[in-house]
Amino acid sequence: MELYAENSYIKECEVQIVSLNGRLVVFDRTIFYPIGGGQPCDKGFIKQGDEIYEVVNVKKRDGEIIHELDRPLQDTQQDIIMQIDWSWRFQNMRYHTLLHVISGYLYQHYNALATSSQIEKDHARLELAFSPEIIGNIPFEQLE
Repeated sequence: MELYAENSYIKECEVQIVSLNGRLVVFDRTIFYPIGGGQPCDKGFIKQGDEIYEVVNVKKRDGEIIHELDRPLQDTQQDIIMQIDWSWRFQNMRYHTLLHVISGYLYQHYNALATSSQIEKDHARLELAFSPEIIGNIPFEQLE
């Protein structure tokens, strides 16, 4: 279950292991957004008793959300709490929204189509396609 899709403000939840392969874990649900669509994956931690494991990568493959941990889990039976790095998530949410606002404005005013975007650690990139017949009339200096 992709809890991040239902509520992007969830910061912590209890989960159960579905499958385990070394440092790769699939849980019955997750609050971690996987890498994809120009967005980086969430960062955070898995807490199990006194042990804390860093989530170093999250990806979606064959319909499953796979969490890569910094080391294998020591216990597969103990309760697990997952916790995202909220400042990282919120920064990415702001970049994501900003990219939509910019591309929407440029589409509405200049019929520009967003062809690609990428959110990085400290910036975001947006690629646009403009009609050749209007590109000379676009005030790029003012837009910037």
